[in-house]
Amino acid sequence: MCFSASVSFSASAVLFVSGIVAIKKTTDKKQIWFASIPFVFAVQQFSEGITWLSFSHQEFESFRHLSTIVFILFAQVIWPFWVPFSFLMIEQNPKRKMWIKYFFVFGIIIAAYVSYCLVRFPIVAYPESKHLKYDPEFPLAHTIIAAIFYFIPTVLPCIVSSAKRMTTLGLMIFGSYIVARIFFKEYALSVWCFFAAIISVMVIYNVHLMRSDKKTSTVLGNP
Repeated sequence: MCFSASVSFSASAVLFVSGIVAIKKTTDKKQIWFASIPFVFAVQQFSEGITWLSFSHQEFESFRHLSTIVFILFAQVIWPFWVPFSFLMIEQNPKRKMWIKYFFVFGIIIAAYVSYCLVRFPIVAYPESKHLKYDPEFPLAHTIIAAIFYFIPTVLPCIVSSAKRMTTLGLMIFGSYIVARIFFKEYALSVWCFFAAIISVMVIYNVHLMRSDKKTSTVLGNP
C-alpha cells in the first residue's frame, strides 16, 4: 500500500464533500459536531498532503513544519475531545451519556497534555518506505500507554453510544487501528488516521439513520 501527496489530497477532497453532505442531512444542531467529522478529517489529510509535497517540491519546503504541526494538532489534540463531545451531543441514553462524559473529560486531559508537549518538545516528519513517519519526542509518545490513553476518548464513545450502527463504526475504527499497529507499526499514526478518515465517510449513513429515526418518532407522535 502506497501513500503519497495525491492519495492525501484525493482523500481530503472526498472527505470534504462527505462532510458537507453529512451536515446537510442533519435535522438537529446537536448532530453537526458528529456530521462534521469527515470535514475535519479533510483538513487533516490536506495538511499531510502538504507535508508530502514539502519533500518533493522545494517551494513547499517552508511549509513542512507548519503542516506537520497541523496534522499532529488534529490527530492528537482535536480528536480526543471532538469525538467524545460529538457523541455526547447526540446521546439519548442517560447512563451511556454519563460514560461518554467521562471519556470527554479524559479527552480534554489528553488534548491539554499533547498541546503542552507541542510547545515544549520538537516533532519531525519524514518519508520512509513510502509512508510518512511522525517522530514526536514527547514523554511516553511511543509507548503502549500512550496508545491506550488515546484509544479511550477516540474509539470508546462510538462503541458505548446507543445510536444505531455506532458500535459498527467504532469496531471498524478499532479494527483499522489493530491493522495499523501490526502491519505499519512505525507509521501507525499516519496510517491509522488515513484509515479512520476513510471510514468516517460512514458518518453520512449514521446521520441518515438518525434522520430516519426522527421521522419515525414524529409519525408515531413521540417527542
